[in-house]
Amino acid sequence: MTNLESFKPGIPAPDFSLIATSGDRVQLSDWKGHKHVLLFFMRAFNCMQCREFARRLAVEAPKLAERDTQVVILGPGSRQEADRLAKAVDKDNRLTILSDGTGEVYDRFSLNKTFFSLIQKSGVFLINRAGIIHYAAATSIPNRWLNAEVIEGLYQELENADPSESPASASTTQG
Repeated sequence: MTNLESFKPGIPAPDFSLIATSGDRVQLSDWKGHKHVLLFFMRAFNCMQCREFARRLAVEAPKLAERDTQVVILGPGSRQEADRLAKAVDKDNRLTILSDGTGEVYDRFSLNKTFFSLIQKSGVFLINRAGIIHYAAATSIPNRWLNAEVIEGLYQELENADPSESPASASTTQG
């Protein structure tokens, strides 16, 4: 079971550095002080529900950018798999797509497979401009991301994500 208890709102997000499909090295802390970051951890690059949610995030990316939010998608796989996802869902290059081939970043966010878990969990984290986790959700049932209320809920969370807001308004969910 994913332990999101260690990711209660109000704690700093673990930093990481990976190569994006653009070829650039991306570090989470690069956005600190400038933008909110919406991290979507896919179960796998070929997970159909995760791919559909990635498509939705690509459509929403311009609106999220207006709210100073960068969308970052991670998958546990190869750079080639990340490139294929980018070509399929992000033709306008609005997303930052990363491959976590070693699973290190998934581990840092408590999303990697465990000895007793046969299914990779997916997750969404909203990191505010101060680098603090504002919202965290994880599930082993990726159909959850296809619920239209998920995107609406993320916009609501963004309304309270500024560092000046109280972490008490932030939330964590597991499914």
